[in-house]
Amino acid sequence: MDTKLKEQDMLFAGFGGQGLQLSSLLLTIAAANEGKNALHYSEYTGEVRGGIIICTVVVADAERQIFSPKREKAQVVVAMSRSAFQRYENAVRPGGYLFVNSSLIPTETNRDDITAVYIPFNDLAREAGDERTLSMVLVGAIAQKLGTVSVQSLLDATPEVFPPHRQRLVPTNQKAICRGAAYVGQ
Repeated sequence: MDTKLKEQDMLFAGFGGQGLQLSSLLLTIAAANEGKNALHYSEYTGEVRGGIIICTVVVADAERQIFSPKREKAQVVVAMSRSAFQRYENAVRPGGYLFVNSSLIPTETNRDDITAVYIPFNDLAREAGDERTLSMVLVGAIAQKLGTVSVQSLLDATPEVFPPHRQRLVPTNQKAICRGAAYVGQ
């Protein structure tokens, strides 16, 4: 993707319990810490785990205003579950990116006007030490592949998204970020 950011919008879709709210918020904070404008928006059903979740992140250069984080279509769409893939595959704008959790989604897109990136997020998170960090693998991959923020900015912002009683989880999540970045950097 263009390293001269201007504005980039991303739609994260999956189910509750995959950590999408946490990781998309981390991406937003990391962008703000880099001096960029960033907005985050989440929608989810009443279930805490297993219900549908959609998070939108919009990141723009400091001089560019963002008026709304809500998007029908996005430059970057992340499908973390089969139902998210089926529902949001066509929400990627032509020329955009579709990140697919190939640990859970055996299907490939038929679209030839986008770049599909298949990453086994669950498997890589397990390798990093905890399968619950799959969304951190995701943001590490996005940072490395698209340059939305630097991987270092994600690592630096990680303690900010965890409350004091969860700070012990920071190193494992940072390891997962690095694993995602390394996977797409190969």
